[in-house]
Amino acid sequence: MVEPSRNIGSLASAINENISVSLFVFLEQYPGATLLMGLSLINILTFFVTSSDSGALVSAMMTSSNQEGSKHSDPAIITRVVWALTLGIIAIILLMGGGLLALQTSVIVTGLPFAMIAFVAARNLYKKLKIDSYKI
Repeated sequence: MVEPSRNIGSLASAINENISVSLFVFLEQYPGATLLMGLSLINILTFFVTSSDSGALVSAMMTSSNQEGSKHSDPAIITRVVWALTLGIIAIILLMGGGLLALQTSVIVTGLPFAMIAFVAARNLYKKLKIDSYKI
């Protein structure tokens, strides 16, 4: 039987003190904790890299002017690299300037207007589809 290395409330106190280490405090309770922590870091890193790449791809696609009928539908690699670097630099500046709270606040502030635009676009799409359904 595996005995816990800390007392019963250690996870709760670790979360209250510093939430960023709570995963590692939790994983310390299991055998092979070092391996589990390494796999967790690889998972987290993979998540951040793929999310950043997806964000850069979407931003590059929205800002590139691919011609209709072109055989290349993806934006140029340099455009994706520029967007990835720009988004990374902005995230680093926000984290250094105000920490995680500043980054979360900026996401909410920039996401709310976009949500309104998406709502209007969805409403207009519904209206157009309703008009087109009468033509069928």
